[in-house]
Amino acid sequence: MPLRQLRGARWIGPGLLALGVSALAFALLNPRPDRSGFEFGLLYTVTRYDQALPLLGVGIALARMPSWLCAVCLAVFVFAIFAGAFVSDWMLAAASAHPGLIGYVFLIGPICCLFVGIALAVPDRLTLVFTLPAVTFAGIALGLVISFNDPNAAEWSFAAGAVLAGLWLVVPPMLVLRGFARRWLPIPSRIFGSWLVAIGAMLMAAQLVPRPPPEPAAIDLPSGAPDASPPGLAEDVE
Repeated sequence: MPLRQLRGARWIGPGLLALGVSALAFALLNPRPDRSGFEFGLLYTVTRYDQALPLLGVGIALARMPSWLCAVCLAVFVFAIFAGAFVSDWMLAAASAHPGLIGYVFLIGPICCLFVGIALAVPDRLTLVFTLPAVTFAGIALGLVISFNDPNAAEWSFAAGAVLAGLWLVVPPMLVLRGFARRWLPIPSRIFGSWLVAIGAMLMAAQLVPRPPPEPAAIDLPSGAPDASPPGLAEDVE
């Protein structure tokens, strides 16, 4: 009986993954004007690649860890989501006192990509050292993003949907990778981690590097129009 239960448990992750993909495909292919806040929260987390990809990386990182450490990191991740909601109040207060800080809010996603990408790319002996901070920051980042973008914080429906989507991006991939053969896991996880580092670096550079001012558009004068040069400069000297 225990062996059969263990074999059946291997399919919990794929089942949750398939259920979530089906629900997401249905929501995207059947847009409705009367979507609830819960549905908007689900779609918001999943469709933001700078948020969804690091969460997927967290699931891959947890799959590489021992069972008890995986459980500890998952509990830390859930706690960090709620901690991020409290940190957002402090950040809003700081931004109101120093308006220039509000632009750095857009660095949350790129920094999250960097943290999780490094945790995936390091050797196995350093996995725990980098994974626990990455998991913590990913949870705080999800809580921050939810708090900053919740259109109606009093109802908690948007936040509930966003948190559920975040857990779906972490837990089913973790269960899938832990339930099946993991001998090949370090190589693709490091490749995915290097992609996350590159994505985070590019997004961070796009936010920090100042854009050049647009060049003034050239004005074509119609044929036969008088010369716009200052008087005396366009006259022929005889």
